[in-house]
Order: sequence, then structure tokens, then C-alpha cells
Amino acid sequence: ECDSRVIQFQVTFTDNAVSKADWLAALQAYFNQVYDAFWTDETTGVLIEVKQDDAVETNFAGILQSLDAMFYTTTTFYVGHFWPVDQTLPGLFKMEQQLFSQSQKAAVNTFSPSLFQYLIQHDQGVAPLIKALRASLPVDSETNQMVNLFFKNHGKLSQTAKQLFIHRNTLVYRIDKFYRLTGFDLRNNYDLTLCHL
Repeated sequence: ECDSRVIQFQVTFTDNAVSKADWLAALQAYFNQVYDAFWTDETTGVLIEVKQDDAVETNFAGILQSLDAMFYTTTTFYVGHFWPVDQTLPGLFKMEQQLFSQSQKAAVNTFSPSLFQYLIQHDQGVAPLIKALRASLPVDSETNQMVNLFFKNHGKLSQTAKQLFIHRNTLVYRIDKFYRLTGFDLRNNYDLTLCHL
């Protein structure tokens, strides 16, 4: 089975003539692998995206701007993490919903910054999320060493590559491969810190 993520959205329609079904169809058109998309109430809904091996990072801000311009809406996204599709997924989704409801309501909210914000405000209740996160990361010593040194070197590619005794481009390749496997971009400080934990 492929990993999937839930993209939650909240939409304010300023034009009552706009069809919610048309808006949802337009949203789905921006994604290659949509498992399902639906409204959960009058203003919120979810899109379930299946992870692709060759996927590039999605420009959620661009999608949001485009949709808002076309449909005269104001939209907020919460982009969840890619999780394995198993019995833990419903519980992880509920926790992501909780993160979304308590996030600072930027136009595009992503998993890592929202989790950090939540951890700062609450010291309990996220253990299952952290446990699932750890289980989703590669555990081989080469990857652990790369993440730890990259964190220690504050995300500096050349310094980390030198300490790993590899070419800088090899490190870039490994970081890109890590992103494709996990959905965490080690060049993003939030993602790097989460993976270092």
C-alpha cells in the first residue's frame, strides 16, 4: 500500500453563486493521485492524496491563490504528513485535525511547524504522533548519521558533506532521496529538527 496524506481545507465563499462542487473539482485537478475529496461541513473538507515516488513538492500557496482568484474565495490549507495506510491512520488524522484547529491560521499550514507550535503549547497528548513519526523514518546508520550531522551543522551542505567524507552533490542526492521516501525536506529547519528528535 502507498502512503497517503490528508489535506484539510477551510473555505469562505464570498459569492453565493459559486458551486462548492466546482471548487472541489478544481482543487482535485491540481493533484495527480487523489484517493478522495469531500466536504465535511459547509466550509471545511478534506482531500486524500496518495504519495507518488516521483512527486515534486506541491506549491500549495500557488494552488490556494489560483483557487481564490477563480472562485472569489478565501481558503486555508492544512497539509498533513504522508502516513502508511493502516489501522493507526484514523487516530493520526484526528491528531492532525487537532493541530489544524489550533494552528496560527496561515494561508498554508504544514505538519512540522504546526506540530512544533502544538508541542510548545502542550506537553502531553502527542506521543502517538511522535511514535508514528519515528516509525516512518529510515533507521539505517548512514541515514541517521546524515541527519544528525546535518542538524549539528545547522543545515550547511558543504560542511556536512566534508564530515561524511562524500561529495556535496552526493549529500544533495541523499537529502532528495530522504524527502522522496519520508516527505520531510531536511533543508527545512522544522523538518530537520523533527527528524533529528
